[in-house]
Amino acid sequence: MGADSPAESRCGVPRSPATVPRPCLPALAVVAGLALAGCGGASERGAENAAGAKVTTTPEGTLIATRIDRRRGLVFELQTSTMLGVSNGLYVRLTKTAPAGTRRALLHNPLAATCDVPGSTIREFPGHWDHRLGRFGTALLADPEEVVMVGRATTCALWVGQPGDVEDIAVFPDDEFSRVRMR
Repeated sequence: MGADSPAESRCGVPRSPATVPRPCLPALAVVAGLALAGCGGASERGAENAAGAKVTTTPEGTLIATRIDRRRGLVFELQTSTMLGVSNGLYVRLTKTAPAGTRRALLHNPLAATCDVPGSTIREFPGHWDHRLGRFGTALLADPEEVVMVGRATTCALWVGQPGDVEDIAVFPDDEFSRVRMR
């Protein structure tokens, strides 16, 4: 379905029941693996862009754009790796001062997140909070495929869903739980 489909919100997140897989998705594993390959730390040459997203580069060349929603206590990290082609991922973490309501919502409900990239259709994967890594992450697949989202994404958003009537099915609201400007 396209982003203009009535069954999807304007950001491509399903409005009605969506599959929420419990095991790690292969695409997410690839993005996470590429992102972890660059976890030697981001360089100190990060710079604030016009809207305040800090962009850094790992020694392996992974681009990371970071933006904080202070009201909700969330850190959004949009990552693009070009090591083996172009792969993009979005990660959401809690700040140390995140409100209790935000913590409850993220730790106990289905989640979906995506970014708006002008001229591209973005596909994402709903899932659950990863307690081991302390974050929610999703692969972002672009059409056209070779899109470096860091620097092009205008906003990123997170939705908190509710479990559906059937196992591994969730329902997401039209309105996002949190949205940040990336540029």
